[in-house]
Amino acid sequence: MAVDVMKTRMGLLSFSDGRERVHETLKNKILENESTIRSALERTGEAEVIVGREVIWSPRRAVGEARFLRAQEVAGVIFNIPVFAFSSFAGLAAIMVNEPVLIVSPPRPELPGLGGMLATGGLLRQIGHYEERLWGSVEEENILRRLLAFVRAAGAKKRLKGSVYGYIGGRTMGMNTGISSPPSEWLRMFGVDMEHFDQLEIVRRAEKVSSKRRLEGVEWLEKNIGGVFYDGHKLTRESLGFQVACYLALKEIIAEKELDFVGVKCHYEMSEYYCTQCLAAAFLPFNLDMEGGKKIVPFACEAPRS
Repeated sequence: MAVDVMKTRMGLLSFSDGRERVHETLKNKILENESTIRSALERTGEAEVIVGREVIWSPRRAVGEARFLRAQEVAGVIFNIPVFAFSSFAGLAAIMVNEPVLIVSPPRPELPGLGGMLATGGLLRQIGHYEERLWGSVEEENILRRLLAFVRAAGAKKRLKGSVYGYIGGRTMGMNTGISSPPSEWLRMFGVDMEHFDQLEIVRRAEKVSSKRRLEGVEWLEKNIGGVFYDGHKLTRESLGFQVACYLALKEIIAEKELDFVGVKCHYEMSEYYCTQCLAAAFLPFNLDMEGGKKIVPFACEAPRS
């Protein structure tokens, strides 16, 4: 079955020498490499490439082209630097676009691209702007794989921006590795807000879920999953109904608080004294449940926020 790939909108800017007479001698080679990068990316079907309107050889052009890409809401920018371009232009463009940068330079002996790439990369690191470097021909499979890795990562970061994570509970099972990053770090690095509340809110709302909705959920599970094996002790129709109620309560919380993805502590307050949240783990990341079609919501056990 064919799988639709979500395309990532990527910017592509080309840089040149700051002397117009020198730039004119280099322009065609720069554009040739730009076309190669664009074609290689578009053939993968994973990127929509937004190309700058002209090769950058002056500060004002750097700012203007960067503003153009920013208005297109690109997830990241590829800097095409096949010559010893003026790194100051790239610095201005990176600051104005304010998205991750991948510097690409081809190993062509007639073009001094390596020097331009190193100078630009060094400047971007000095000003604290995220950059990666790719020295090689994008027509080679291993180089293209690295280019696509950057595209995918930039796309994921862009899509995360503006989302809200529901952090329900706290540290689970003594795992400090799951609570290493404070909410401010999430917001600074990824543009993700964190909504933190107690697991008791799931229990409180679950207790208000009607018997009718619980029974409908249990009957749907009995009919549509591989099997429900009651033992008359830990798993009964009643206890499964409470699990259904907890799941429906969490769905309600997600909708009310406009959460994009969630993590629940579960162990041990919920798992030992109420019930595990495994139904949430099973159905939140799926597009269907006992109430019909639904929005997919990524879910994590043990409420990680590392």
